[in-house]
Amino acid sequence: MIYLAKYLRQILDEQKPRVKQAAHIIARHIVILILKDKTILGGRILPLEELARQLDVPVSVTKEVWRILKYEYGIIEAKTKAGTFFIRVISKEKRKELNTLLKQGTETVPLIRLDRTIVHGHVDSFDRQIKLASNQYLSLQEGVKNLAVVPTLISLFAKVISSILDYEFFDNEMYYTDDYSELITSSCASFSSSGTTIIVLVPISTDVYKAMQASNRKIRFIEHQSIEQKLEELEKFCEKERVELVYVGSSVPLQLLHDDEDDIWQKLCHLQQTKKFKILLDDRHPKIVNIPNLFRGMQPGSNNCIIFITILSNNELLNPVNVIAGPPEEIKKLAKSYARKGIRLPVSLSTAIVKLLNNYENIKHNLHYVTPKSYLMEAKKLLLASGLFDEQYINNHQRHFFYLKLRSGKYPSNMYSMFNEKNIAIVDLEVQRTAPIVRDGFFISFANYTESSAIRDDINMLVNYIRSNKK
Repeated sequence: MIYLAKYLRQILDEQKPRVKQAAHIIARHIVILILKDKTILGGRILPLEELARQLDVPVSVTKEVWRILKYEYGIIEAKTKAGTFFIRVISKEKRKELNTLLKQGTETVPLIRLDRTIVHGHVDSFDRQIKLASNQYLSLQEGVKNLAVVPTLISLFAKVISSILDYEFFDNEMYYTDDYSELITSSCASFSSSGTTIIVLVPISTDVYKAMQASNRKIRFIEHQSIEQKLEELEKFCEKERVELVYVGSSVPLQLLHDDEDDIWQKLCHLQQTKKFKILLDDRHPKIVNIPNLFRGMQPGSNNCIIFITILSNNELLNPVNVIAGPPEEIKKLAKSYARKGIRLPVSLSTAIVKLLNNYENIKHNLHYVTPKSYLMEAKKLLLASGLFDEQYINNHQRHFFYLKLRSGKYPSNMYSMFNEKNIAIVDLEVQRTAPIVRDGFFISFANYTESSAIRDDINMLVNYIRSNKK
């Protein structure tokens, strides 16, 4: 498998794809190679982290490669405790199917993109800035190229996160990685003890749930809709079980996260002080879903109970960078576990970020770009004008998210599969845990739009499709 990695590395060097495109290009060329070279069939594939290291790409890219190869091309299979392998035989029918898929291209472009994806609304000049900063890697000395952690980067992350949360973080309170799921697992393991319980206050994605499970902790969900009821239930759990960690995150939009009243979140902090658990704030989608700032008013160095996870930027080139801030002792424990696993960012990306963040004040607007409010107001006006949807949810939308519940009639029971067939990409909450308020409708997101005309076109197509198919 060594020559396969070298071949893919050469392809990436030649084409220099964007992060979003890299997984599709890698998967496509693996299929092309496997059709030419039968000796690859049945072979074991390198682990995700190792392949990512050899290709100098984030682990999130190789994870997406695995997903494409398994579900779109159907040429790999996982074997329990053995690893992931290419299928042993490609039949004539399978070969024909693969050739057809290759001719169709590597990436289906949705007609309508209304799910929450990486925000692409950055000006081209900022993308060029990032790429120019990445070129700095070529001039580094060999010893620096092999660094697992770039010390300067942690200091810069501390500065950036401090400015966002209005709380001064020190270097020993920060760490970073490129694997979000692994970070959730490691955080649960580092910030809670074996045999204890993690309470989840909000709906979470299946991926986050699996990441939590991998920490070998008990996971408990609180399904009440109001935060007052959730806090009452949380207090009862604390009396019955050893609760050491409470998760508040941005996996999905929910009314709970629309509440930003200080007194409500202060009740959570007061309960934390009484019951002595830690709070994990997962701000994976900054400025897209509301997350309370529980650091406000704290004295520097006094945090001993709050863990904060976020990404550096919604920009697709920087999106793989996950940053975590928390109490020094637990961050030290987390860093040790990562040192053993060898998980890190590609040094080319790390050095680029150092260069960019040294100019933070001039780039922070592009770094934290989200779809302008004026576009969201236009979306709201169009959805209301359609007359199809319950107005209270449209008027009370949560930032970039709109919940579409019909005023009359019902959606088909196979709504999500129907949308998929028509290349209508929406926020699929069928894969979420504990989301009782979204059974009669679905969420759409305008987080990734850069032109108001695209919003108009997509809403018109969506409305026409729903009118034709609702019961």
